Amino acid sequence: MKRTLQKLSMLLLTLVVGMGSAWADDVTTYLFTSNQWQSEVTKDNSSEIVNWLDPQGGNKYQAGRGIQVTVAKTGAHATSPVEFENVSQIVVTYSTNASKGAGEIVISVGDVTLTADGAITTSGGTTDRTLTYTAPNAVSGAITVTVNCTTNSIYLKKLEITHSSSSSVQKVATTVTYTGTATNEVVFGNEFTPARFVVDAADGTALIDAELTYESSNPDVAEVDEAGNVTINGAGTAVITATYAGDDNYYGGHASYTLTVTDPDADDRTETYLTFDGVEYEDDEPVVYNELGEDFYAPTATLWDIEDNEIAG
Repeated sequence: MKRTLQKLSMLLLTLVVGMGSAWADDVTTYLFTSNQWQSEVTKDNSSEIVNWLDPQGGNKYQAGRGIQVTVAKTGAHATSPVEFENVSQIVVTYSTNASKGAGEIVISVGDVTLTADGAITTSGGTTDRTLTYTAPNAVSGAITVTVNCTTNSIYLKKLEITHSSSSSVQKVATTVTYTGTATNEVVFGNEFTPARFVVDAADGTALIDAELTYESSNPDVAEVDEAGNVTINGAGTAVITATYAGDDNYYGGHASYTLTVTDPDADDRTETYLTFDGVEYEDDEPVVYNELGEDFYAPTATLWDIEDNEIAG
């Protein structure tokens, strides 16, 4: 009986250890491959090339060292193409230009800025060094990296992100694009056929079946139906917006174009007025005014007969 209990205990311990390893944190690595924040991402022994979002590029890319950011390019930054859950730490690999590089690398997850375990050092020069960034509590969101250089150059080589394994399936950012021109003009009475809106994911996937909703800022000028078709109603300007709501795998986004409708037959001149401020006019004295051009109505005046208290003429 005692030996049986010992075996059961060992079996339970093995199961617990096995379950513990199944729930271990994941590490996702981004190795930067261009000064425009392209990178090779590695996770679970597989890798692919991805582009970071909203990049402000560095000076250049140097093989083996990463993105070079000089004083002239200080503030270079980008945001990860996916969000991460429960980020516990981020290890940054960097180097500087000989012994002269100085500045800081700022890491944030969502709206939380992480704390580094040190500062950029000039000792070591072109050799790789690391900084480890941690948060008081695990945080979730997209990761934004900003490189501020105050002297010479800083090279950003790699990020290693430790996060919850539950975030192995992450939402991917998307971009909605109008394939036509941003500003369009049409004459009232003519039809307008809009170009297409397309949705592309940051991982390179074209979401050809993405469902879009459409809205016009000024239906009195142009209405838009559920398929994106436009009906012209009058002269003026309207902004047509297409929105992708996103789903369990992709974040939403939107894009728009401007449509201006002109009506050559419309009388859009500005009406003008004359005032007399108590000035008396003799009978049959003409009223003289300046010509104001084709954009204005010619002003008119009515003379009031002060003595008879009647409208003259």
